[in-house]
Amino acid sequence: NEYHKGRMASVVLHAYKQIKESGGMKLFRSHNPRYRDGEQLRDFIYVKDVLEMVWNVFELKPESALYNVGTGKARTFQDLGISTFIALGLEPNIEYIDMPVDLREKYQYFTEADMSKWKTANLPLPATSLEDGVTCPKFGVVRQCSPPALIYLPAIGKEGDICSIAANRPLSSRGRRLDWAKRLRSG
Repeated sequence: NEYHKGRMASVVLHAYKQIKESGGMKLFRSHNPRYRDGEQLRDFIYVKDVLEMVWNVFELKPESALYNVGTGKARTFQDLGISTFIALGLEPNIEYIDMPVDLREKYQYFTEADMSKWKTANLPLPATSLEDGVTCPKFGVVRQCSPPALIYLPAIGKEGDICSIAANRPLSSRGRRLDWAKRLRSG
C-alpha cells in the first residue's frame, strides 16, 4: 500500500484523503511552461488491470521480452481529481500549490507506457478507464473504498518509460510464481 510513503505516496491516495478530510484537494502548479497547472500527465492504471496484464503474460506466454504495463493513454492530474470528486458526489474543488523546490528538477511532466510490444504480441490491453478506476467498481462507489484502487506505476529511466514486466520469467525467486495473482484475481 501507499500509506508509508508520506509525501511521496501516489496522487490517488493524496487526492482521496484530502477530499475526504477537507472537501478539496491540492495539486502542484506547473513549473514547466509547456504544461498548465493540473495538466501534468501520467499513465494511470486500475490495479486489477495490472493484475490481469501480468496474468495474461503468464497464461498466453508471448515471446520472451520486456513488456510495458500501462494503458498507453496519459491523463492529467486534473482529470484524476475531477473524477474523484464526481465519484464522491462532490463538486470539484481543486487548489494549485507550488511544488516543493527539491522536486522541481526531478519532476516528470509526462509519462505514458509504449504499448506497441503489447499490441504486436496480441495481448489484451487494459479496459478500465480512469473514471471507472476511481469509482472502485467492486464496491460500487469510491466512498466505500479506502483508497480507490487506481494506481500510477512510477516511471523508471527516461521520461516516458513505465514499469515493465518480463514475459516467461518467474516473478518470485521462492517458487511461488503467480499464486498471489490467482488469489487476487478471484477476489
